[in-house]
Amino acid sequence: MATPDVNVSRTLVLVSKILQRVANCVVSANPPTIKEQWLAPVMDHFLDEAHNKAMIDFLDEISTSFTETEEGGGVNANSQDAIVNDESDAFSSSTNISSSPVMDIEKELHIVYSQIADHLDTLCSMGWCCRYGCSCCSDTIVQ
Repeated sequence: MATPDVNVSRTLVLVSKILQRVANCVVSANPPTIKEQWLAPVMDHFLDEAHNKAMIDFLDEISTSFTETEEGGGVNANSQDAIVNDESDAFSSSTNISSSPVMDIEKELHIVYSQIADHLDTLCSMGWCCRYGCSCCSDTIVQ
């Protein structure tokens, strides 16, 4: 599998750190603490009620589209055993390996990345990032 572009990697790391932090707070039922100061402004935005709802809707949408893609390919999205069995069958069979479900992961990651990038572009166009010194839309100021 090819190494992702630097910007793709950076975006995915940021999103994974945020999701991990939010998930830890939800599981522990404790208010979020900020260990990494550069992440503080982003976390504040994630804790905003309006953004929280938009993010839930966004994650529901992309997880639903991923599940529908899996179901269309005959994979039971609710069963880890089925996914593992399908992957091992694809490698052990004499069929063309490029048609296996494993090869679709890179495509799915690209789709999810594109959706996340679109969401971040939307936030940027609303001026959200300008509070933090972003140069992409410096003429927009958010109060």
